Amino acid sequence: SALITACEEGRLIGVTDGYFKDNRGTAQWVICDESDPTIKISGNVLSPGEETQQQSTRAELSAIYGIATVITIFARDCPKGQIRVRLDSKEAIQKLDPDFHLTAETPDYDLAHSIRRLMKETDWEWKIK
Repeated sequence: SALITACEEGRLIGVTDGYFKDNRGTAQWVICDESDPTIKISGNVLSPGEETQQQSTRAELSAIYGIATVITIFARDCPKGQIRVRLDSKEAIQKLDPDFHLTAETPDYDLAHSIRRLMKETDWEWKIK
């Protein structure tokens, strides 16, 4: 597919946006070829968890989980790749930084840890900013 070609040539970019309203988190994500944004795959997600866990960072992490899931599938056809993921949550970026120490007490630990595991399953370079 055209996205696998973009992957092989290092042109994939992912973008997320998370929302929090009425005690619910939702988010959207897109992965596209940066040289031709019409070549894309996208999705919408509901943030998992109880009402007390919901906030905008969790919604943003839910979208990144969607991207990471798709990339693990892409990695079957494109074992070495890279993706640049852009988001506007500094807290989500921090939680995905491998130098940031996650503990079970860290808010959104479940999502951040799951995303990190998916990222490690690939032999890809992940640039999250």
